[in-house]
Amino acid sequence: MADQDIPDLGSDIRLEIEQEREDINKNYLQQLSSFLVEDFPMLALPQSRKPETLKRLVASYAFSLFHVEAKRYISDDDSELAHWLAKLAQRVVEDVEGMIDALESGSLIGKLSYHATKLQMREAMSEALRKNANVYLADPHYALTRLPKQAKKLPITTKRRIASTKSKRIQAKTQARPKEKRVRLSSTITSPTAARKLERFLVAKAMGVPEFAEKAQTTDRTIRSFRKTGKVRRSIFENIANAMGITKDELLH
Repeated sequence: MADQDIPDLGSDIRLEIEQEREDINKNYLQQLSSFLVEDFPMLALPQSRKPETLKRLVASYAFSLFHVEAKRYISDDDSELAHWLAKLAQRVVEDVEGMIDALESGSLIGKLSYHATKLQMREAMSEALRKNANVYLADPHYALTRLPKQAKKLPITTKRRIASTKSKRIQAKTQARPKEKRVRLSSTITSPTAARKLERFLVAKAMGVPEFAEKAQTTDRTIRSFRKTGKVRRSIFENIANAMGITKDELLH
């Protein structure tokens, strides 16, 4: 493997990756084994085919393997990071296909092809990894801010590298950005459109005002007032957007 295809992570981090990958392999191979079926079952009542379920499972398997390594990739060069992630995605797809081949060859039950072909599984994995690689590129701090709760904490040296990268990028953007006069923003936001979006969100999620108010870190009265008038304090508006899982701009427009 060419050195430029993968960053120098060090032996300690490589060991962590291997240990996490081993746990992931055990977990997903156990789940995949339940999908093994003879290509032409002779049973009177053959099993129903579950192509979408299987494709989603192998895509999740591939992303889990991808994430344990990609979350440790740090680079000031976007093109270099993109290259590393693309090569990692290729290796992950090949690794998962190899594990599936080993699972099928060691089974007396059958194959996964009863539910989905190898091509379909490969396409599902490739699409999932392509989307998530784009997330890493769009947000280079994705690894630090969106790790699963069960994932191990990143080493302090890696966090420092992330912080350094963030500082350099912010500095570069600040230097390139022309100076603008500061405009004092109003302390409140008025948006009937946003209020209607909140209404639709509560209906779609079957969520009551008290539950949402708690999620938005405000009071029932404030949420009811916003739904009625479309007016709320700017800080609370941001909390409402966060509770809905969208940005302030997306809620406002």
